Amino acid sequence: MTGTLLTALIVAREWERGTMEAMLASPASMAEIIGAKLGTYFVLGMGSMGMSVLITVVVFGVPFRAAS
Repeated sequence: MTGTLLTALIVAREWERGTMEAMLASPASMAEIIGAKLGTYFVLGMGSMGMSVLITVVVFGVPFRAAS
């Protein structure tokens, strides 16, 4: 959810600054531009979640088990 909201904010900022027109003039389609922006925040979000899990398991000693 956070990645989607961040992507929306970044796209809105691109429109405000006028740099979206430059991107639209490139050979990339709108779907590719949005996909690249969404993918970036997805990777960042998954990385931060992974670091949180790693710190929780290693530092705090919380067991990492699947619920059954």
